[in-house]
Amino acid sequence: MKKILSFIIALTMVFSIGFTSTHALDSVGFSVDNFKYELIIQDDKNIVYVTDTNTNERNTIVYDRNSEVLTIDGKEETYEYNIDTSNPTTRSIDTYGPLKVNFSVSFKNIGLLAGVILAVGSMAVTVATCGVSTGLFATAVKTIFNWYTAGDLASYVFPGATVSGYFKFDLQHNNSTNLSRYANRSLTYRFGKGSYKTYSFGSGGWWSSTRPINYSRDIL
Repeated sequence: MKKILSFIIALTMVFSIGFTSTHALDSVGFSVDNFKYELIIQDDKNIVYVTDTNTNERNTIVYDRNSEVLTIDGKEETYEYNIDTSNPTTRSIDTYGPLKVNFSVSFKNIGLLAGVILAVGSMAVTVATCGVSTGLFATAVKTIFNWYTAGDLASYVFPGATVSGYFKFDLQHNNSTNLSRYANRSLTYRFGKGSYKTYSFGSGGWWSSTRPINYSRDIL
């Protein structure tokens, strides 16, 4: 299995840095068009059940965080996953980012694509912590897919095509108000060597922070 799992930051530290805004994610269900999803986060596994409500066909996606193996219906899948960070900028509003959660997976169909991207690594927890619902994230996956298939890039979309991209956000802290937020959140991906397409989630709301961010202590 080809994979990259180079955690430049520990996400569990990013998302428990003493702020009052946190988002727990243990189990969640949502639907996008004719696909129904059930996402379950366990201690050692991420599990996504995907059901096509037109055919009642059900697929099971499992990412084992101990072995770092991704499977669909028990068959091991090729993927890449890593996290990139940037140096912080210090102004009236300190900004750490962009933080990019990168992925590369093999395309099966549009229903499975959203499930696979959410399953790998810490993607689902990252998305939820930034205040983006998993349903909206899956809708963004479908929207970019529609942009591809409706235009000149449709030839890049076929079973087995590589889908590569990233979920990106900034972590900001306002030094004068002691408020923080996840800003500039977006999903970007492409099929093969086609053009990257981006769906923006905008910036999340501000919340009260217990203390200013210390990047070496809280992030790295």
